[in-house]
Amino acid sequence: MLKSTLQIIGIFLIFFLWGLITSYFKSGPRQSLNLPDLPFVHQPYEQKSLNQPGKKVIYIWATWCKVCKANKPIVEWDHKIAKLLGVEFYSIEEGEDLNELKKILQESKYEFSVLAGNPEVLKLLEVSGYPTIIFINPNSQKVFQDMGILTPIGFFFRLLFL
Repeated sequence: MLKSTLQIIGIFLIFFLWGLITSYFKSGPRQSLNLPDLPFVHQPYEQKSLNQPGKKVIYIWATWCKVCKANKPIVEWDHKIAKLLGVEFYSIEEGEDLNELKKILQESKYEFSVLAGNPEVLKLLEVSGYPTIIFINPNSQKVFQDMGILTPIGFFFRLLFL
């Protein structure tokens, strides 16, 4: 019993470390990003600069993405974890259909603010699929980049390494 439990824990740790290492190398070279100002679609309805100093997480999603919809409760947890650790959390919707986005925001409660994206910012951040989560250190350098659903545990550990 103890031996099988330790084997399961060992397998979990291997996959966890593999995910962390893969995410680190996926983020590319450590270059400072110069991010544009983006308008809020969901409160407080103003331009927001992503170049604020400090650690930040950028969650990029799309209204038509079924994985993004399923991921919403996990993202809300991630937002709370980031807030608790003093890390800025930005949610960027890819910006293809702002009317659809506004409709979704009216129908569903979002605990985090949503900014409207555009093709230029998606290209700058090297987004190749949705959802994408990018972790940026205080020097405005990407440290981790993940695509798909990221567990709150994986999210927390990435924040610790910023």
